[in-house]
Amino acid sequence: MKEFQSKVEKISLIVTLIASVIIWIFFGFNAFLGIWIGCMCALIGFRMIIKMAKNLNPDENKAKKQGITSYTFRYLFYGVVLAVSAFRGIPILSVLAGIMCHKASLLIYTAIEKEDA
Repeated sequence: MKEFQSKVEKISLIVTLIASVIIWIFFGFNAFLGIWIGCMCALIGFRMIIKMAKNLNPDENKAKKQGITSYTFRYLFYGVVLAVSAFRGIPILSVLAGIMCHKASLLIYTAIEKEDA
């Protein structure tokens, strides 16, 4: 699991670096900053998911409650990051693009691992 997490995070940072440089050239520094805020937000959420998965209770009812609590907390975290970013003048679409960079890294990881299998 640690190797998976490390590879996904590395790919995510590379994808975000490429996207953020392109965004900076065309849209300016605030959009560049938004990409990185979104990426960091997604990486924190990713770590929260991994932590939740590792700590799931074997009892089905307790696991459901734990999962709902974890999802709720994570989505509140995303909402707060988006709200603070908007309040500070960071373009929300650039924050969402940063989150999508992380999602793209998951697809890239899957494609790379599929080739190795």
